Amino acid sequence: MISDEERRLGVASLVQASEANGRPSSLGKRQSSMWLVIGGRSFALGSFFILMTNYNATSPALAPLLVIIPAWNEEETVASVVSEARRACGCDVVVIDDASTDDTVARARGAGAIVLPLRLQLKSWGATQAGLRYALKYGYRTVITMDADGQHEAASLPALLEPLGDGRADVVIGAYPERGSRARKITWTFFRKFTGLSHEDLTSGLRAYNREAITVLAAHAATLLEYQDLGVLLLLRRAGLRIKEVPVTMNLRETGKSRIFHSWFQVFFYLLHTGILCLAKIGRSARCEKLVSPPAPPRRG
Repeated sequence: MISDEERRLGVASLVQASEANGRPSSLGKRQSSMWLVIGGRSFALGSFFILMTNYNATSPALAPLLVIIPAWNEEETVASVVSEARRACGCDVVVIDDASTDDTVARARGAGAIVLPLRLQLKSWGATQAGLRYALKYGYRTVITMDADGQHEAASLPALLEPLGDGRADVVIGAYPERGSRARKITWTFFRKFTGLSHEDLTSGLRAYNREAITVLAAHAATLLEYQDLGVLLLLRRAGLRIKEVPVTMNLRETGKSRIFHSWFQVFFYLLHTGILCLAKIGRSARCEKLVSPPAPPRRG
């Protein structure tokens, strides 16, 4: 969101430009008047642009909006990610620093982010949930989660917000199945069949949540999850929330490597861990449905 200071500086620069352009010269008062008109129009166009930027970010269906970026040792990319997200949405950006040992905190703050530094490393989902709880506490109505490594493009954020704004979804996933390696695609296929989820990109961290989804994911039931993927989707499905995918493009990772798919050992561990989690969630959901479902009507005759 554009701050009062940024608005003041922007308006002041436009006024200065108008005054500079409107100074009398040897050509006489007529040319001076012409420059004043042009400067006034520039001021009006600049003000209109600022108002439209704030309107998009604070539309009644979505405002207030928060972008959550979990980060661990992402000093090389976090500043540009924060800056681009702020430009794309004109909203608050919070970086959850997962006990980084580099300059991530300072660079995120320098780019204009609110930074929540964690004393203990909570991993990807723990940091994300800390951000969701922050959003819930301070009354944000909509949240977007994105990675700090530069893979997710800020230009895609408005596309995620559209289905939330018009009421077609409670959760929107930015899907880019083309990024999938062989290991990732095998994993996706296995879990689609195992869980009944039909989404193309099960592990995308580029997502948008409305207030109801934020409440579900900030609860204690979501605390023991490891990643923002299947466990999250199963919880949301069990809560009866509508999940939609929108196609986006993603960049190659600028630094580091995937925490899940960089080796077959990690893929096996992920399959085992997430498979047990799915069994627990699916089994619990089935038991709950049996407890709350009404008895079958007696047969006639």
